[in-house]
Amino acid sequence: MTTSKVLVLGATGPSGISLLRELLYREHSTVAYVRSPSKIPEDISSNPLLTVIKGDMNDREALTKALSGVDIVLSLLGPTFGAPISPFEDYYRDVVFPAMRDNNVKRIIASSTVSAPDPKDSFVLRITLLKLLVRVVAPGAIPSIQAVAKAFQEEATDFEWTLFRFQNIVGKTDEESFKKDREGVIHAGYVGDSKIAGWSNRNAIARWVVGLAESGQSEWDKKMPAVGQRSG
Repeated sequence: MTTSKVLVLGATGPSGISLLRELLYREHSTVAYVRSPSKIPEDISSNPLLTVIKGDMNDREALTKALSGVDIVLSLLGPTFGAPISPFEDYYRDVVFPAMRDNNVKRIIASSTVSAPDPKDSFVLRITLLKLLVRVVAPGAIPSIQAVAKAFQEEATDFEWTLFRFQNIVGKTDEESFKKDREGVIHAGYVGDSKIAGWSNRNAIARWVVGLAESGQSEWDKKMPAVGQRSG
């Protein structure tokens, strides 16, 4: 395997739990840097391959220590509907990227959404309407998502980075659901690609992300693929 030790940000959310399960399923040494370790299920936290480190978002020193010996960062950080919008772009620019440089970590794969546009995207009415809805129910979410994309494009030029963009995420994170749903096929392309369905199972996404991490030099380096279950 190209990747031997992984640090996960955003590990306590539902998709983060799925990602931890996938990494441990593939026997990767994994570090979860979290604010609330108790949110990680006991069957995961007890795995000897997992190290859980408690730390705040703005504690660069703690994150720098957590990154010691790490080969790649996988991040699922992003705004949550109904919660205050955090300045994730500042966190990446002022904390994550410098901490990675301090440890000579060169690669990061992070989540985004189709609210962050890419020049290769095509017009899709459903997605346009979805963005309008998001602007109504969570007006700060889309500017935050787009600011994160800009931070990667402008401030992470010395890294190998990929921002994978999803639409609707579904799926349970218990072990039984994980084993069943991870077998789903994910397609990566750009908005408007007919092979991308309008939803993704988080366990299948986790499998795709870890596969991308294991692939070494990626076809998606410094790109923002849209991802979803393979249509049809």
